[in-house]
Amino acid sequence: MKSISKKIGNSRLFLFVFPLLFYIFFCFFDGVIICVDSPTYINMALSREPFYPTFLAINRALFGEGYLKVVVLWQSLLMAYAVYRISYFVQREFALPTFVGWILEMVCIATSLLCRFVAQRGSMYSNSIMTEGICISLFLLFSQLALDYLFHDNRRSLFGAVICSFIMISSRKQMYITVILLVVIVLYVHIMQKKTWRKGVLCILAVLFGIIGCNKGFEYSYSYAIHGETASHFNDNRFLATMIFFVAEPEDASFIQDTEIRDLFEDILTICTDSGYTRQTCQESSLRGRVSFFADHYDHIQIDTMWPMIEDFSAGKISNAENLVARETMTDGVTSQIIRDLLPHTWMRIAEIFWGSCMHGYFNTVAKDHSVINILSVLLGIMYFVLLGIQIKKDLVCAKVKKAETQEEQERGILSKTGLLGIYVIASMGLNIVIVSMVIFCQTRYMIYNMPLFYIALIVLLISAIRYTKSDSKE
Repeated sequence: MKSISKKIGNSRLFLFVFPLLFYIFFCFFDGVIICVDSPTYINMALSREPFYPTFLAINRALFGEGYLKVVVLWQSLLMAYAVYRISYFVQREFALPTFVGWILEMVCIATSLLCRFVAQRGSMYSNSIMTEGICISLFLLFSQLALDYLFHDNRRSLFGAVICSFIMISSRKQMYITVILLVVIVLYVHIMQKKTWRKGVLCILAVLFGIIGCNKGFEYSYSYAIHGETASHFNDNRFLATMIFFVAEPEDASFIQDTEIRDLFEDILTICTDSGYTRQTCQESSLRGRVSFFADHYDHIQIDTMWPMIEDFSAGKISNAENLVARETMTDGVTSQIIRDLLPHTWMRIAEIFWGSCMHGYFNTVAKDHSVINILSVLLGIMYFVLLGIQIKKDLVCAKVKKAETQEEQERGILSKTGLLGIYVIASMGLNIVIVSMVIFCQTRYMIYNMPLFYIALIVLLISAIRYTKSDSKE
């Protein structure tokens, strides 16, 4: 008995120490990676959500000039801890052999290695001064906590998941997918398992207040402290506006009611078209080619052209051009007007790009969007759904032929932990792909959150199928 406990302890220690050494090594080997977006976080731009700039500011106040090195150290430690937590949790929950636990951990580490040695960026996100530096690791922690609540109704894990979700949506709005996932999980736990829908509704309201309410309070407090006025962060609508400019045609300007905004729209569209940034100038015949064209020219449309021109227009419309809050409020108003007037007439063209972006997003979640690699990604997707279908069928059959053997199994409902894991991961992937495709293009940076989870769930589903096959052959 002692030898078994010792082996388990040694296995857990290895799972903790290995990622710690790995990420600490690259923390000092690569150092601080400054990206294109980094200055906007360092300088606390109004367009950025408040948590990450605040995190940087606190470290700057505490550690002075070399604070970014300390930030990278924190991010590396957080990533190491997240990799350990998700790997150990899955190994323990599904009674997997020790070597499988190591494989699960290597899946997470391999994602970082791909970013470091294969991807064009040539660095790991844990070394980068951008929100991915904390959000990728927090998303792994969130998933572990959410699954623990789903499997065992562990309220401490639910509380931890709420905190992770709050930090993530206060860092980037893409992470609203965590709110949706938590709401669905709470509904499942209270309605499908406990049959207590009233408590479920109250729990959902508490979750929503804890995440969204606290986020809004944080944003207003941050804005007042930094800029002297209470306001939420700005410029969320610029993403959809960029898509409209990409698909727009000159005659669409007639739908804009305000004449000055109409003239501004025509000026921006003319520059983008003449520069070869828009759908009209795209020579690609395939949908995949048009989506890649859109991704390649997205920043040219938004950052180089649309946004500076709208901000200049807005600055000329307010009495005090140095009032950043007033200027950004006006800028958001102009962008919202363009969206309201043109979206009903351009949504079909946007829908085409959206569909192509979804495919692009899937390929970048599983591996990399490449004509050869995509074949493997499709096969892996088919394999995943086949294994998940086998697991759900197995769960349904078991539910019919015998009663749940333990109280925990009774509370979990018809689906097993393996089935719930498989559904959670595919739902998380789908939500992320759809939400990102609606407002921007699905580059790896936005898709990488679910990459390790996909392969972890695939391994668990495969092992479950093998075990099921062996048990059938014995019978």
